[in-house]
Amino acid sequence: MSWTIDDIGSNSQDLVKMSAALLKASQQNILLFCAAKDVGADHGQNYGYPKKSGAPMFCVGGATASGQKSGNIGKQEVDLLCPESFDPMECEAQNAEIASGSSIATALAVGLAGLLLYCVGMGEDIRGAAERNRGDLQKHETMRTTLLEMVELPEKYFAAPKYFTLGPSACASWQEGGKEVIESVNKHILRYV
Repeated sequence: MSWTIDDIGSNSQDLVKMSAALLKASQQNILLFCAAKDVGADHGQNYGYPKKSGAPMFCVGGATASGQKSGNIGKQEVDLLCPESFDPMECEAQNAEIASGSSIATALAVGLAGLLLYCVGMGEDIRGAAERNRGDLQKHETMRTTLLEMVELPEKYFAAPKYFTLGPSACASWQEGGKEVIESVNKHILRYV
């Protein structure tokens, strides 16, 4: 959820309904990610919804190019930092604008979780172990433990190149070296599932 909502009184009933739906989703092992509020340092730890819903979820903040917590999220505690901006020069889109903020970081974090689940699912399947491991990783606490082990502390920044870079033997081809990367990532993940 790449947005935040403040409780302004008139929306309180809707926020209660949303909170109940988020709790129900989390009970079904649906991993929930939400953006930190990009309101600046002067707002303290005012998280807003969906973070305040009470459902277990990952609060994702934006990080600068050097992996530091963005000034836009102020003093909010986050579970994970991902890059807060996307450089349109890295894509082929015409007339693209630079998008930035915790919303971008949240989208990247969701993609990261999906990639980790994919890696575990592609692991060596001995009597259904890959599917069981994937199911375990899909639980909030297991994913949380895994991510905390893989991030750079104290900022909680996930440095993707540390885990998802092809080695020199792969000749920069995912077809040739992708299996090595997946096996390497699985070594980290399988310690926690």
